[in-house]
Amino acid sequence: MTHQGLHDFSIDHPDGEEMLGRVSALFAKAGNAKSLRHLRWQYVDNCGGGAYSAIAVSESGDDAAMYNLFKVRAKLHGRSMPACQSLDTLTGEPYRGKGLFSVLAKDVNRRSDEDGIAFIYGFPNDKSGPGFFKHLQWQQSGYPPFLLYVNNLGYLIRAVGGPVTRIPAILPSLAVRFANKVRSMLGGYRWEHGAEFLSASTYEGLWASFSQDIQNTIIRDYEYLRWRYIERPDSDYRFVSIYRKDELCAIAVFVLREKHGGWIGYVMDVIYKAEEARAGKLAVGKAIEALAADKADVVLAWSSRSAKTRSSYRSNWFFPLPRKLQPIKLFVGIRFGPDARDCDDELFLSYADSDTV
Repeated sequence: MTHQGLHDFSIDHPDGEEMLGRVSALFAKAGNAKSLRHLRWQYVDNCGGGAYSAIAVSESGDDAAMYNLFKVRAKLHGRSMPACQSLDTLTGEPYRGKGLFSVLAKDVNRRSDEDGIAFIYGFPNDKSGPGFFKHLQWQQSGYPPFLLYVNNLGYLIRAVGGPVTRIPAILPSLAVRFANKVRSMLGGYRWEHGAEFLSASTYEGLWASFSQDIQNTIIRDYEYLRWRYIERPDSDYRFVSIYRKDELCAIAVFVLREKHGGWIGYVMDVIYKAEEARAGKLAVGKAIEALAADKADVVLAWSSRSAKTRSSYRSNWFFPLPRKLQPIKLFVGIRFGPDARDCDDELFLSYADSDTV
Protein backbone atom coordinates (compact mmCIF):
# COMPACT_ATOMS: atom_id res chain seq x y z
CA MET A 1 0.00 0.00 0.00
CA THR A 2 1.34 3.45 -0.87
CA HIS A 3 0.27 6.98 -0.08
CA GLN A 4 0.75 10.19 -2.01
CA GLY A 5 -0.22 13.69 -0.94
CA LEU A 6 -3.36 15.12 -2.52
CA HIS A 7 -4.42 18.24 -0.60
CA ASP A 8 -6.94 16.82 1.88
CA PHE A 9 -6.71 13.29 0.49
CA SER A 10 -4.16 10.50 0.12
CA ILE A 11 -4.07 7.75 -2.51
CA ASP A 12 -3.89 4.08 -1.60
CA HIS A 13 -2.97 1.25 -3.97
CA PRO A 14 -4.56 -1.79 -2.31
CA ASP A 15 -4.41 -5.23 -3.88
CA GLY A 16 -5.68 -8.73 -3.22
CA GLU A 17 -8.35 -9.25 -0.57
CA GLU A 18 -7.93 -5.74 0.81
CA MET A 19 -8.66 -4.24 -2.61
CA LEU A 20 -11.72 -6.44 -3.05
CA GLY A 21 -13.12 -5.49 0.34
CA ARG A 22 -12.66 -1.77 -0.17
CA VAL A 23 -13.98 -1.77 -3.73
CA SER A 24 -17.00 -3.79 -2.59
CA ALA A 25 -17.65 -1.36 0.28
CA LEU A 26 -17.53 1.64 -2.05
CA PHE A 27 -20.05 0.04 -4.39
CA ALA A 28 -22.34 -0.86 -1.49
CA LYS A 29 -22.19 2.65 -0.07
CA ALA A 30 -23.19 4.00 -3.49
CA GLY A 31 -26.21 1.68 -3.60
CA ASN A 32 -24.74 -0.57 -6.32
CA ALA A 33 -23.63 -3.65 -4.41
CA LYS A 34 -21.46 -6.19 -6.23
CA SER A 35 -20.64 -9.64 -4.92
CA LEU A 36 -17.13 -10.44 -3.78
CA ARG A 37 -17.20 -13.51 -6.05
CA HIS A 38 -17.77 -11.35 -9.11
CA LEU A 39 -15.15 -8.77 -8.08
CA ARG A 40 -12.59 -11.51 -7.40
CA TRP A 41 -13.25 -13.06 -10.82
CA GLN A 42 -12.83 -9.71 -12.55
CA TYR A 43 -10.00 -8.12 -10.56
CA VAL A 44 -7.89 -10.97 -9.18
CA ASP A 45 -8.53 -14.19 -11.10
CA ASN A 46 -8.62 -12.70 -14.60
CA CYS A 47 -6.35 -14.22 -17.22
CA GLY A 48 -4.44 -10.96 -17.70
CA GLY A 49 -2.79 -11.08 -14.29
CA GLY A 50 -4.66 -8.82 -11.89
CA ALA A 51 -5.61 -5.17 -11.76
CA TYR A 52 -4.56 -1.63 -10.97
CA SER A 53 -6.55 0.11 -8.25
CA ALA A 54 -6.29 3.63 -6.82
CA ILE A 55 -8.48 4.75 -3.92
CA ALA A 56 -8.66 8.31 -2.57
CA VAL A 57 -8.79 8.45 1.23
CA SER A 58 -10.11 11.48 3.11
CA GLU A 59 -8.42 13.02 6.16
CA SER A 60 -10.96 11.23 8.34
CA GLY A 61 -9.93 7.88 6.84
CA ASP A 62 -12.98 7.34 4.62
CA ASP A 63 -12.57 5.84 1.15
CA ALA A 64 -13.85 8.67 -1.03
CA ALA A 65 -13.32 7.56 -4.64
CA MET A 66 -11.75 4.84 -6.76
CA TYR A 67 -10.51 4.19 -10.28
CA ASN A 68 -9.62 0.68 -11.42
CA LEU A 69 -8.28 -1.15 -14.46
CA PHE A 70 -8.02 -4.88 -15.00
CA LYS A 71 -5.27 -6.45 -17.07
CA VAL A 72 -5.78 -8.25 -20.37
CA ARG A 73 -3.55 -9.84 -22.98
CA ALA A 74 -3.77 -8.11 -26.34
CA LYS A 75 -2.34 -7.84 -29.83
CA LEU A 76 -1.16 -4.44 -31.05
CA HIS A 77 0.29 -4.17 -34.56
CA GLY A 78 0.16 -7.96 -34.62
CA ARG A 79 2.37 -8.40 -31.54
CA SER A 80 1.31 -9.79 -28.17
CA MET A 81 1.41 -7.07 -25.51
CA PRO A 82 -0.05 -6.37 -22.05
CA ALA A 83 -3.05 -4.03 -21.99
CA CYS A 84 -5.80 -2.97 -19.59
CA GLN A 85 -9.51 -2.34 -19.71
CA SER A 86 -10.81 0.65 -17.81
CA LEU A 87 -13.44 -0.78 -15.52
CA ASP A 88 -14.83 0.93 -12.44
CA THR A 89 -14.72 4.57 -11.49
CA LEU A 90 -16.76 5.88 -8.58
CA THR A 91 -16.74 8.98 -6.37
CA GLY A 92 -18.77 9.07 -3.18
CA GLU A 93 -21.46 11.73 -3.18
CA PRO A 94 -19.90 13.91 -0.41
CA TYR A 95 -16.63 14.09 -2.34
CA ARG A 96 -17.81 14.94 -5.83
CA GLY A 97 -16.57 18.06 -7.60
CA LYS A 98 -13.09 17.85 -6.09
CA GLY A 99 -11.33 16.43 -9.15
CA LEU A 100 -10.67 13.05 -7.57
CA PHE A 101 -11.50 11.08 -10.72
CA SER A 102 -8.86 12.88 -12.77
CA VAL A 103 -6.20 12.60 -10.07
CA LEU A 104 -6.81 8.87 -9.55
CA ALA A 105 -6.86 8.16 -13.28
CA LYS A 106 -3.56 9.98 -13.79
CA ASP A 107 -2.06 8.01 -10.92
CA VAL A 108 -3.16 4.70 -12.45
CA ASN A 109 -1.96 5.79 -15.89
CA ARG A 110 1.48 6.60 -14.49
CA ARG A 111 1.80 3.19 -12.89
CA SER A 112 0.63 1.35 -16.00
CA ASP A 113 3.09 3.35 -18.13
CA GLU A 114 5.93 2.39 -15.81
CA ASP A 115 4.95 -1.27 -16.18
CA GLY A 116 4.96 -1.14 -19.98
CA ILE A 117 1.20 -1.48 -20.54
CA ALA A 118 0.72 -0.95 -24.29
CA PHE A 119 -2.74 0.59 -24.12
CA ILE A 120 -5.81 1.12 -21.97
CA TYR A 121 -9.22 0.88 -23.55
CA GLY A 122 -12.80 1.25 -22.44
CA PHE A 123 -16.28 2.53 -23.11
CA PRO A 124 -16.95 5.78 -21.26
CA ASN A 125 -20.48 7.13 -21.43
CA ASP A 126 -21.56 10.56 -22.60
CA LYS A 127 -21.01 11.98 -19.09
CA SER A 128 -17.56 10.56 -18.35
CA GLY A 129 -16.25 10.55 -21.92
CA PRO A 130 -15.27 14.24 -22.09
CA GLY A 131 -13.08 13.81 -19.00
CA PHE A 132 -11.21 10.88 -20.55
CA PHE A 133 -10.67 12.62 -23.88
CA LYS A 134 -9.80 16.11 -22.64
CA HIS A 135 -7.67 15.37 -19.60
CA LEU A 136 -6.39 11.77 -19.70
CA GLN A 137 -4.78 11.43 -23.16
CA TRP A 138 -7.51 9.12 -24.42
CA GLN A 139 -8.35 9.04 -28.11
CA GLN A 140 -11.94 8.70 -29.22
CA SER A 141 -12.35 5.78 -31.64
CA GLY A 142 -16.00 6.11 -32.50
CA TYR A 143 -18.81 4.25 -30.76
CA PRO A 144 -19.52 0.62 -29.91
CA PRO A 145 -20.66 -0.94 -33.22
CA PHE A 146 -24.15 -2.07 -32.21
CA LEU A 147 -26.08 -4.37 -34.52
CA LEU A 148 -29.72 -5.34 -33.95
CA TYR A 149 -31.82 -8.36 -34.91
CA VAL A 150 -35.56 -7.99 -34.29
CA ASN A 151 -37.54 -11.04 -33.22
CA ASN A 152 -40.56 -9.22 -31.77
CA LEU A 153 -41.81 -6.15 -33.61
CA GLY A 154 -44.04 -5.41 -30.62
CA TYR A 155 -40.96 -4.65 -28.52
CA LEU A 156 -40.04 -1.80 -30.86
CA ILE A 157 -43.61 -0.50 -30.76
CA ARG A 158 -43.56 -0.58 -26.97
CA ALA A 159 -40.16 1.13 -26.88
CA VAL A 160 -41.58 4.20 -28.63
CA GLY A 161 -44.59 4.43 -26.33
CA GLY A 162 -47.01 2.05 -28.02
CA PRO A 163 -49.08 -0.71 -26.41
CA VAL A 164 -47.63 -3.91 -24.97
CA THR A 165 -48.02 -6.56 -27.65
CA ARG A 166 -46.05 -9.35 -29.28
CA ILE A 167 -45.76 -9.37 -33.06
CA PRO A 168 -43.35 -12.07 -34.23
CA ALA A 169 -40.96 -10.96 -36.98
CA ILE A 170 -41.83 -13.85 -39.26
CA LEU A 171 -39.79 -12.96 -42.35
CA PRO A 172 -36.38 -12.72 -40.61
CA SER A 173 -37.08 -15.92 -38.68
CA LEU A 174 -37.98 -17.90 -41.78
CA ALA A 175 -35.07 -16.42 -43.74
CA VAL A 176 -32.52 -17.36 -41.07
CA ARG A 177 -33.88 -20.91 -40.76
CA PHE A 178 -33.78 -21.42 -44.53
CA ALA A 179 -30.27 -19.95 -44.78
CA ASN A 180 -29.06 -22.25 -42.01
CA LYS A 181 -30.30 -25.30 -43.90
CA VAL A 182 -28.53 -24.17 -47.06
CA ARG A 183 -25.30 -23.36 -45.20
CA SER A 184 -25.31 -26.73 -43.48
CA MET A 185 -25.90 -28.60 -46.73
CA LEU A 186 -23.30 -26.69 -48.78
CA GLY A 187 -20.63 -26.84 -46.09
CA GLY A 188 -21.29 -30.38 -44.91
CA TYR A 189 -21.63 -29.04 -41.36
CA ARG A 190 -23.16 -30.35 -38.20
CA TRP A 191 -23.67 -28.39 -34.99
CA GLU A 192 -23.65 -29.04 -31.28
CA HIS A 193 -24.94 -26.94 -28.41
CA GLY A 194 -22.90 -26.85 -25.22
CA ALA A 195 -19.34 -26.07 -24.14
CA GLU A 196 -17.72 -29.36 -25.16
CA PHE A 197 -15.56 -27.52 -27.71
CA LEU A 198 -13.69 -25.75 -24.92
CA SER A 199 -10.56 -27.85 -24.96
CA ALA A 200 -7.22 -26.29 -25.71
CA SER A 201 -6.41 -28.79 -28.45
CA THR A 202 -9.49 -27.95 -30.54
CA TYR A 203 -10.09 -24.29 -29.80
CA GLU A 204 -6.55 -22.87 -30.02
CA GLY A 205 -6.25 -23.75 -33.70
CA LEU A 206 -9.58 -22.08 -34.39
CA TRP A 207 -8.52 -18.86 -32.67
CA ALA A 208 -5.10 -18.87 -34.37
CA SER A 209 -6.72 -19.18 -37.80
CA PHE A 210 -9.39 -16.56 -37.09
CA SER A 211 -7.03 -13.98 -35.62
CA GLN A 212 -4.06 -14.31 -37.97
CA ASP A 213 -5.03 -11.20 -39.96
CA ILE A 214 -6.35 -9.17 -36.99
CA GLN A 215 -3.70 -6.69 -35.94
CA ASN A 216 -5.31 -5.17 -32.84
CA THR A 217 -7.50 -7.17 -30.48
CA ILE A 218 -7.91 -8.59 -27.02
CA ILE A 219 -6.59 -12.14 -27.26
CA ARG A 220 -9.58 -14.49 -27.16
CA ASP A 221 -7.69 -17.73 -26.74
CA TYR A 222 -8.66 -20.82 -24.75
CA GLU A 223 -7.63 -19.30 -21.42
CA TYR A 224 -9.61 -16.13 -22.09
CA LEU A 225 -12.79 -17.93 -23.16
CA ARG A 226 -12.76 -20.16 -20.09
CA TRP A 227 -12.31 -17.14 -17.83
CA ARG A 228 -14.84 -14.93 -19.63
CA TYR A 229 -17.65 -17.42 -20.16
CA ILE A 230 -17.14 -20.51 -17.97
CA GLU A 231 -15.49 -19.26 -14.77
CA ARG A 232 -17.58 -16.11 -14.42
CA PRO A 233 -19.80 -16.45 -11.31
CA ASP A 234 -23.38 -17.44 -12.15
CA SER A 235 -22.41 -17.89 -15.79
CA ASP A 236 -25.35 -18.58 -18.09
CA TYR A 237 -23.72 -18.26 -21.50
CA ARG A 238 -24.52 -20.80 -24.20
CA PHE A 239 -22.42 -22.08 -27.05
CA VAL A 240 -22.99 -23.48 -30.50
CA SER A 241 -20.12 -25.28 -32.22
CA ILE A 242 -20.02 -25.94 -35.96
CA TYR A 243 -18.17 -29.03 -37.16
CA ARG A 244 -17.31 -30.70 -40.44
CA LYS A 245 -16.97 -34.30 -39.33
CA ASP A 246 -14.73 -33.90 -36.24
CA GLU A 247 -13.10 -30.63 -37.30
CA LEU A 248 -14.18 -27.54 -35.34
CA CYS A 249 -14.96 -24.82 -37.90
CA ALA A 250 -16.73 -22.11 -35.88
CA ILE A 251 -18.26 -21.22 -32.53
CA ALA A 252 -20.75 -18.64 -31.34
CA VAL A 253 -21.37 -17.61 -27.73
CA PHE A 254 -24.72 -16.13 -26.77
CA VAL A 255 -26.94 -15.34 -23.80
CA LEU A 256 -30.46 -14.18 -22.99
CA ARG A 257 -31.01 -11.51 -20.32
CA GLU A 258 -34.01 -9.59 -18.98
CA LYS A 259 -32.97 -5.98 -19.59
CA HIS A 260 -34.25 -2.73 -21.07
CA GLY A 261 -37.87 -3.65 -20.51
CA GLY A 262 -37.75 -6.97 -22.36
CA TRP A 263 -35.83 -10.15 -23.09
CA ILE A 264 -32.60 -9.22 -24.86
CA GLY A 265 -30.39 -11.74 -26.59
CA TYR A 266 -26.68 -11.07 -27.03
CA VAL A 267 -24.33 -12.77 -29.46
CA MET A 268 -21.13 -12.26 -27.51
CA ASP A 269 -18.63 -13.74 -29.97
CA VAL A 270 -18.39 -15.54 -33.26
CA ILE A 271 -15.04 -17.10 -34.16
CA TYR A 272 -14.37 -19.22 -37.22
CA LYS A 273 -11.54 -20.64 -39.29
CA ALA A 274 -10.17 -18.20 -41.85
CA GLU A 275 -11.48 -20.25 -44.77
CA GLU A 276 -14.81 -21.05 -43.09
CA ALA A 277 -16.79 -17.81 -43.24
CA ARG A 278 -19.91 -19.83 -44.06
CA ALA A 279 -19.48 -21.73 -40.77
CA GLY A 280 -19.36 -18.40 -38.93
CA LYS A 281 -22.65 -17.39 -40.54
CA LEU A 282 -24.18 -20.72 -39.57
CA ALA A 283 -22.96 -20.35 -35.95
CA VAL A 284 -24.66 -16.95 -35.64
CA GLY A 285 -27.76 -18.30 -37.41
CA LYS A 286 -28.07 -21.21 -34.98
CA ALA A 287 -27.64 -18.81 -32.04
CA ILE A 288 -30.49 -16.73 -33.47
CA GLU A 289 -32.67 -19.83 -33.77
CA ALA A 290 -32.05 -20.70 -30.11
CA LEU A 291 -32.71 -17.17 -28.87
CA ALA A 292 -35.86 -16.86 -30.99
CA ALA A 293 -37.15 -20.14 -29.55
CA ASP A 294 -36.66 -18.63 -26.08
CA LYS A 295 -38.78 -15.63 -27.08
CA ALA A 296 -36.02 -13.02 -27.20
CA ASP A 297 -37.50 -9.66 -28.19
CA VAL A 298 -34.34 -8.47 -29.94
CA VAL A 299 -30.74 -9.65 -30.25
CA LEU A 300 -27.71 -7.37 -30.02
CA ALA A 301 -24.15 -7.81 -31.27
CA TRP A 302 -21.03 -5.67 -31.77
CA SER A 303 -19.32 -5.69 -35.14
CA SER A 304 -17.93 -2.70 -37.02
CA ARG A 305 -18.18 -2.08 -40.76
CA SER A 306 -14.62 -3.30 -41.32
CA ALA A 307 -14.68 -6.22 -38.85
CA LYS A 308 -14.31 -9.68 -40.37
CA THR A 309 -17.38 -10.81 -38.39
CA ARG A 310 -19.64 -8.25 -40.06
CA SER A 311 -20.97 -10.61 -42.73
CA SER A 312 -21.70 -13.28 -40.10
CA TYR A 313 -24.26 -10.89 -38.63
CA ARG A 314 -25.52 -9.00 -41.66
CA SER A 315 -26.30 -12.28 -43.43
CA ASN A 316 -28.54 -13.14 -40.47
CA TRP A 317 -30.72 -10.03 -40.59
CA PHE A 318 -28.75 -7.88 -38.19
CA PHE A 319 -28.88 -4.17 -38.95
CA PRO A 320 -26.91 -1.23 -37.53
CA LEU A 321 -28.62 0.26 -34.47
CA PRO A 322 -28.68 4.08 -34.79
CA ARG A 323 -26.95 5.83 -31.91
CA LYS A 324 -30.07 7.82 -31.01
CA LEU A 325 -31.91 4.53 -30.36
CA GLN A 326 -29.18 3.02 -28.17
CA PRO A 327 -30.29 2.87 -24.52
CA ILE A 328 -26.86 3.97 -23.25
CA LYS A 329 -24.66 6.36 -25.22
CA LEU A 330 -21.11 5.02 -25.11
CA PHE A 331 -17.79 5.91 -26.75
CA VAL A 332 -14.88 3.67 -27.66
CA GLY A 333 -11.72 5.17 -26.19
CA ILE A 334 -8.05 4.17 -26.19
CA ARG A 335 -5.03 5.57 -24.37
CA PHE A 336 -1.67 4.37 -25.70
CA GLY A 337 1.35 3.93 -23.44
CA PRO A 338 4.53 5.91 -24.08
CA ASP A 339 6.26 2.99 -25.80
CA ALA A 340 3.33 2.03 -28.04
CA ARG A 341 2.63 3.39 -31.50
CA ASP A 342 -0.88 4.55 -32.33
CA CYS A 343 -2.69 2.09 -34.57
CA ASP A 344 -4.27 2.91 -37.89
CA ASP A 345 -6.36 -0.26 -37.81
CA GLU A 346 -9.25 -0.22 -35.36
CA LEU A 347 -9.41 -2.41 -32.28
CA PHE A 348 -11.41 -5.55 -33.06
CA LEU A 349 -14.43 -5.63 -30.73
CA SER A 350 -17.20 -8.01 -29.79
CA TYR A 351 -19.70 -8.01 -26.95
CA ALA A 352 -17.12 -9.98 -24.96
CA ASP A 353 -15.38 -6.64 -24.39
CA SER A 354 -18.41 -5.21 -22.59
CA ASP A 355 -18.37 -5.71 -18.82
CA THR A 356 -22.14 -5.19 -18.56
CA VAL A 357 -23.29 -8.53 -20.06
